[in-house]
Amino acid sequence: MTTVSVAWAAYGKPAKSAGDYQIMASGGPVLDAGDLTVILSWFALGNPPPERTGPGALPWAAVSVVQKDGQHYVGVATYRWSAEHDRAGRPIMSSLHFFLPYELLRERGVSYRAFLGAVTDVELPPPGTDLLIELDAMEPEETVGVIERLGRDRVERAAAMLLDGPVTVTASGNVSFADRLAFIDAVAALLPYGWRTRFAAGTWFDGGGSRIGLAFSRRDRPGSTELRWPAPARPQAGGSGEAYLAWLEELMGRHGRSLAWVVDELAGVGEPFADRPPADAVQVLRDLGWPTALLLAARAGEAVAGDLAALFQGGRYGEVAKADAEFLFDRLVELATADDLGLVERLWKRFGGRPETLIRGTRSLLWRPEPDPAIRGRAHLAERLGFGAEFVAGVIRPLRGDFVGTDACAAAAQLVHMDAPEDAPRVPAALAENAPVLAELLVQVARSDGDHGGWLRALTPVAAESLLTPFRQIWSGDVSAAQVTELAGHGRLCVFALVRMASALGRLEHLLPALAAWIDHDSTAGWKTWLGTLSPEKPRGQGALDALACHLGAAPRHLAHAARPGYIEGFRDVRRALPATPAADTLAAHLTTFTWAAEPALTAGVVAVAAEFPRHARLVRVLLAGRAASTRLTGDENYRHWRGKVHPHHPELFEEEIVTILGDLPANADPEATGDLCALALLEGNRPEEVAALLLKAGRAPDDRFVLRLLLRTRHALIGHRMPEKNARDNVILLANALMRGLSAEAAARFRHSACARSAADMRFQFDLILMLSQDPRHRNRVVLDEEAAGRLRFLTGSLLHVVGRPSRFWRR
Repeated sequence: MTTVSVAWAAYGKPAKSAGDYQIMASGGPVLDAGDLTVILSWFALGNPPPERTGPGALPWAAVSVVQKDGQHYVGVATYRWSAEHDRAGRPIMSSLHFFLPYELLRERGVSYRAFLGAVTDVELPPPGTDLLIELDAMEPEETVGVIERLGRDRVERAAAMLLDGPVTVTASGNVSFADRLAFIDAVAALLPYGWRTRFAAGTWFDGGGSRIGLAFSRRDRPGSTELRWPAPARPQAGGSGEAYLAWLEELMGRHGRSLAWVVDELAGVGEPFADRPPADAVQVLRDLGWPTALLLAARAGEAVAGDLAALFQGGRYGEVAKADAEFLFDRLVELATADDLGLVERLWKRFGGRPETLIRGTRSLLWRPEPDPAIRGRAHLAERLGFGAEFVAGVIRPLRGDFVGTDACAAAAQLVHMDAPEDAPRVPAALAENAPVLAELLVQVARSDGDHGGWLRALTPVAAESLLTPFRQIWSGDVSAAQVTELAGHGRLCVFALVRMASALGRLEHLLPALAAWIDHDSTAGWKTWLGTLSPEKPRGQGALDALACHLGAAPRHLAHAARPGYIEGFRDVRRALPATPAADTLAAHLTTFTWAAEPALTAGVVAVAAEFPRHARLVRVLLAGRAASTRLTGDENYRHWRGKVHPHHPELFEEEIVTILGDLPANADPEATGDLCALALLEGNRPEEVAALLLKAGRAPDDRFVLRLLLRTRHALIGHRMPEKNARDNVILLANALMRGLSAEAAARFRHSACARSAADMRFQFDLILMLSQDPRHRNRVVLDEEAAGRLRFLTGSLLHVVGRPSRFWRR
């Protein structure tokens, strides 16, 4: 029991008075008479009926809260009839109002009824002085009894409805004044204690102020939710009240919490709610139910590591039974993130951590498409806890249903590689059961210059010889196709690992021929993409990899090095193990995508590789067509040598080589090189119309600039081959006309424009040249021309004027 000083006020009016109600006397700390006058008007309950019996008859009681200078003050009030009458003979109602600081009530856990009980029938001190009273804390068990007596559902629903706004209790005519007051207290007990900083209620209401949150009345108040005493409804759907009630029922239902526990926990939530949203009250219940909710979630397999870690970091594991706390810790061990491992280590002995749980959780992080980096931290934790070798062996041992991928095997091998073989005696046997991890370990040891021999010695007694032999052999010799086939029997990932090991050692050329023979019979997709990640440094390895890539339909990546010693030998080693056609087809398609013929270094490599497939007609046609992409190719020594090598196998292609090339013109053809070929085709007796048809073959439509440059180059080449200039001109004009007829109307229009623009520029140059050469040195305004030259110029000028004067007939189609 605690003695405290109370602010108080007596409200009424003098006997026989004709005036209004007023504060008759007041006293106590902080709140003066002016404050009290305003406060009493805010929380007025209305006018009581004159009858001394019935639902609305006095006495009434009210609770309220006000704020001054940043502090909250909780008030209680009683309304009764006095023995006096006013001048009109009407009975005078008197009310007493008492206020205490909210923090004082919070610290002592005082209920509204306890506050009212302390001031009931108290003798008021002289005006202006403090009133001293003694307060008792509320007992949860007593409150629980009141809630049960008044109806738990009714009290819960009223409390929840208050989160959505004012509540009016109706149809409560048989409820006594004492039970109404008890109901207000019970409703407050099912809300966070801090809700009292925004709570006002009355045992009856009849036209009073709008600040009363909970009140009994004959009818529902405007703007409030009605709660009928005989059949209380649930809060409206979608509001905070619905969520609050759901959590109350969850806590005392599925979570198994008692009503007394809930009341006691809510009494401890004293932070003021005056300026907080109702959703915060819902969160309070969520937080109260969190340990139990987390336990239920963990049992259902739905708990997450962050929540489990927060439970143990905050010490709230004490809110569940010891066995349940140990179960939750076991789940934390299984699900822990890298940030949680320190917490796990600190609590390991206290909650009986189990190695098998740490192993199980690590396996779930490892054997998946993208292993979690936290597994290394878990391995270090196991080492510190004294079961490192057992941990690694358990993590890498294969189980049915594991996702076994390259990344997962690499991560598992990294765990193994953290220790030397002699420091982990259980690990070799576990590795022998998981061939892909064993293979990946040997790759990592080779890359790190680790104790390769030590691991092989440790594995020899327990692992299959067919698994270890290729990894021994690649260090010093060639791996055979039979060895690759036997290794594949342990899983294709083992073959992947062997290839990576050969690449790391710079010895791909000692494996790829055997690998090629095996891949040709293997249906696994993805080799083409995966081999593209390898980057051999030696030319022989580059050649071998390019040959295998071509066989699989991938572009060769090292053709620029094909002329280096060793490349062709590596290419040939793999080619001999495979059918020639797939690789040649891939190479032919690849060579049409870039201008290899324009680069001497690349030409040498392309020709060298193409020479490996002399009987493949498509590839021969592609190399022949290279002449259309570069004028320099005809004089290239390597190219001429290749032509001589393949000519006996394809005489038909060489008989009409130029026609063949023009008929298969590559997309990257060079106009000058193509012009040279057109000139040769014309010199061989092909008509201009036939040459044009080849250029336009299969709907190919060269653009206007290409055509113009091609025509000019063709004329130049014909003259260079000693064709008379007039004949050269006539052939090119006929070729141009045939091309025009094969072009679309839009392309033909562009060609006319380009031709006119280029010709006009050429004529201007020629005109300026004539002026300069024929100028009289003694008279700058005179020219010296012989009659023949002047006649030709006059003829050309007349022809030009004729054409310009009749544009509609120019280049008539």
